Order: sequence, then structure tokens, then C-alpha cells
Amino acid sequence: MKFTLAIPGSHPVIPQTLYFTSNGTFLVPVYNTLTVNLWGGGSGGGSWQSGNVNPQAGTASEFEDGIWNPTAGGGYNSAGGVATGGTTNLSGQSGGNNLPGGASPNGGAANGGYSTPGNFPGGGGAGQSTYTYGGSGGAFCQRIYSIFQLLPGTEIPFIVGVGGQHGGFYGNGGVGANGEIEIIIT
Repeated sequence: MKFTLAIPGSHPVIPQTLYFTSNGTFLVPVYNTLTVNLWGGGSGGGSWQSGNVNPQAGTASEFEDGIWNPTAGGGYNSAGGVATGGTTNLSGQSGGNNLPGGASPNGGAANGGYSTPGNFPGGGGAGQSTYTYGGSGGAFCQRIYSIFQLLPGTEIPFIVGVGGQHGGFYGNGGVGANGEIEIIIT
């Protein structure tokens, strides 16, 4: 098997922004600065019959670089997702009583409609009725890589968070929004 090493500066950098909404592998290109933005999935909204327990949590988005492993956690019922491993780590907004689904920082806005889905990316689903809690937003994590921190040609697996399902027996809250990974190459 033959490998070709791409040395930064020996090939032109192609500036671009990539968006990922499902799991995959990222092939590191030649770059000067590589910015990875991650949003975790939002949790589902509660229903008046569920006791705000049945909604599912959102899952985390992860960029598995083997060094910092930046991760944006998914929202969990009334607690916002937590981020780790980033240059910037921001927790998701907690869902509120009387419907509101929480926001994901720099991503999906808070959501106040009856049983409406969370706003993409990472927003929590709204509650089913008054006096029910909305789902919480996924976290936001940003990792900025300077030249040579990631070797061009390296394959890095990543996971994109999924929004949680709503809860309820006789009525349903809104589903949480899926997460996203955005990679900016300059």
C-alpha cells in the first residue's frame, strides 16, 4: 500500500465549508486553519401524560481526532447538552416549563409552539401543552485547529447527534432537532 504525504504549503489550500448531517469519515485536506463546529441533538418535548419523563434525550456529535475529541452533548429532558474538548464549549439551553424547547447555542433557536419540533440544528422540541416541559437544546462545541495539528491525509471518524423522540401516551411533545457538524477550511 502506498501513502502520499501532503505537506501544508506544498499544495494550495481550497477554502470551503462542509456540512454533515449523518455519520462518516473526514479526510483532512491541506489547510491553514480548520474549524470544526458541532451541535448535539435536542431532546424531545414532554406531554401532560408523560410526567416529562418519557421524552428521549438527544445524542452527542463527536469529531474523533484522537487528541481533544471535541464533543457536543445532546439535550437531556430538562438539562441542556454539555460540550467538551473544544476551543469553545457552550451548554445547550434547558427546556422550560409551559412549553418552550431550549435553544442550541449558535444553532437552533428556542421553540415555543405546542408540540412543535425543535429548530435545526440541535433545538429541543416543545412541550405538548401548558405546564409541560419542552426538550433541552444540544450543546455547541467549536474546535479550531492550526496548521500541523492535524496531518493532511488523516481520516477522522465523526458522529452526528440525533434528536430525541417526544414523550406521551395520549398526546405528544415535539421531537428534538438533529445535530450537525460544520467544517470550515481556510
